[in-house]
Amino acid sequence: MIEVTRTKSEITFKSPFHPELPRLARKIGGDWDGSVWRFNIGSEAAALGLYKSVYGYDENSDVSSKLVIRVGNHPVEAIKGGIYLAGRFVAKSKKDCSGISLGDGVKVLKGEIEASETDEGIRTRIPIDTVIELSDVYVHAAKNYMNMYGYVEGIQVEVTDFSMEGDQKKLQRSPANKSLVLVELAYLRTRLSAISKETNDLVEAIIEIESRME
Repeated sequence: MIEVTRTKSEITFKSPFHPELPRLARKIGGDWDGSVWRFNIGSEAAALGLYKSVYGYDENSDVSSKLVIRVGNHPVEAIKGGIYLAGRFVAKSKKDCSGISLGDGVKVLKGEIEASETDEGIRTRIPIDTVIELSDVYVHAAKNYMNMYGYVEGIQVEVTDFSMEGDQKKLQRSPANKSLVLVELAYLRTRLSAISKETNDLVEAIIEIESRME
């Protein structure tokens, strides 16, 4: 995960690759030395904020969770690169399109991740209704994935804590099935909420039109 080191003059970060990090790090004076990113100690707050935005890293809450993602209304895809969600590398097509390389701690619980060739390059694609599980996700990233770099509209997320004693015995029987049920429930709640909002909007529109006709 993330390793942070401080001296009197600088703060350094050792972290997994993320495509957004180099551009954002250089904006606040970051320097890549081949193994770590270095920042002037005066930029400490900005650097910590950056790593929280990209990875969900928080020094005051360095705890990880499991994150179950169900791809909803739109496929998640990337061309000439990998797919990153909640600060984590999820998957990337192999160069010859022979398969998919998954990130550490990534499991496909339902469906499959696809590799294909396009005119623009090799594409990695997570189709609708695919369910994946990410292990060791920082809690901030798990709970605030919509604010993370790499967020894709149309995914539903369920944060699960497999260390809870009350659920441990149940999860030992079939953790994958329980995760699927939880994420399906989360998806249905999201859809129900959207339908309710649309219904309310329609009712308000009808009332407004009727009031104009009086």
